[in-house]
Amino acid sequence: VGRLAAPVRTIYSGAKHAIMGWYDAFRLEQMIVGYPIDVLNVVLGSARTNVAKNGITESPDKKFGGKDDNIENGLEPAFVVERILASAYAGQDELWIAPRKELFLLYLNQYIPITAKKILGKAVAKQYAVQNEKTGEEKEL
Repeated sequence: VGRLAAPVRTIYSGAKHAIMGWYDAFRLEQMIVGYPIDVLNVVLGSARTNVAKNGITESPDKKFGGKDDNIENGLEPAFVVERILASAYAGQDELWIAPRKELFLLYLNQYIPITAKKILGKAVAKQYAVQNEKTGEEKEL
């Protein structure tokens, strides 16, 4: 997320897009006023962490406790840290780091966005259902 919108993560996707845009603009402004600064935007795919297990719920005393297959099969955190530090040291503006399938979607979204949206839509449609407020029927996205 960051360069790719994710269904049912609308607020998170929007915040990531906003932060990345802010840093891109900030980097340019600092260059224009004569105080260039290195800012690395990291577009991170799934990494093996406890984020799903420790996710919050509607109750502050209860954790989600579930698992997410993408996270379970994600990149090793030590590898991610090594790549981020190397990119920061090299003065790069942006780093895309993700498992192959996620990285493929990022590139597809960058260069062929209509196709990427179709693929992403089909891939996640079966996981989510939308309930029609009038009829109460559920329909796949």
